[in-house]
Amino acid sequence: MTYDLIMLIISSNDLPVYKEFRNIISAYHAKYKDRVRHFYVEFKPDMDEDVLEIGEYIYVKGVESFHPGIYNKTMAAIRHINSKYNYRHIIRTNVSSLWNLENTLAYQKWLPIFNFAGGILHEYNFITLEDNNNNVFNFITGTGIFMTKDVADKLSNTILSSDVSLVSNTIKLCAITEIFPDDVSIGFILGKLGYELNHIGNEKWRLCINDSYSIDDFKYNELYYRIKNNDRNIDIILFYKLYNQIYWDYIDQIEKWDKTTIFLFVIKIKRFHI
Repeated sequence: MTYDLIMLIISSNDLPVYKEFRNIISAYHAKYKDRVRHFYVEFKPDMDEDVLEIGEYIYVKGVESFHPGIYNKTMAAIRHINSKYNYRHIIRTNVSSLWNLENTLAYQKWLPIFNFAGGILHEYNFITLEDNNNNVFNFITGTGIFMTKDVADKLSNTILSSDVSLVSNTIKLCAITEIFPDDVSIGFILGKLGYELNHIGNEKWRLCINDSYSIDDFKYNELYYRIKNNDRNIDIILFYKLYNQIYWDYIDQIEKWDKTTIFLFVIKIKRFHI
């Protein structure tokens, strides 16, 4: 069996809201189980195995950290997936992002099935102290990194040797995952491997962050929503509102609900998917 998409969702149990996010994501991914396979990727320290797949989880032996932790568990999960599954594209995302799978699958049909890496591109620059050079390169925002299987395989099996220079003699390739965020590291390494990073267009995502969370102008061509506000309880409401707008289309103003109504709606969704 070949899946259209494998989705690796960076997750942890640091915040209670993450469990709610996983419940919502799993509920609507069930509608696409024949085309999309998703996994929550988490560290677990008390394991005998280095990598363990249980249901919709891939556990990697270790302790959660931003960097190099997220990079390391992403690479371990890709190696595991590539040894077991066939797929057209993999998407590395996170548990605070909600994807419109109908749109994503329709968009994916136009993407190459070999030698492709893409997403929302950003520019990263840093100055090396030894020569005061300003170094600039592109990377794909970590909420949505598209790759074909061949690219993901090459990336995840690249040995970060201390003998390979990054840009200068000061910073070595093996150190970038310690210095840079995971998505920046991935972008840099893909560039060093000779892959072009393709920009899919800023209109393909929506940022619902920093308490700027109005989605009244909901657009039906967007692929996904990055949801992270100072009050994470707002994020739960946004997740359910987006779930409704994408899949239910009969409730328009969830932000006006009181807590009792939201609770009843959550129960209704959970009962529906039993």
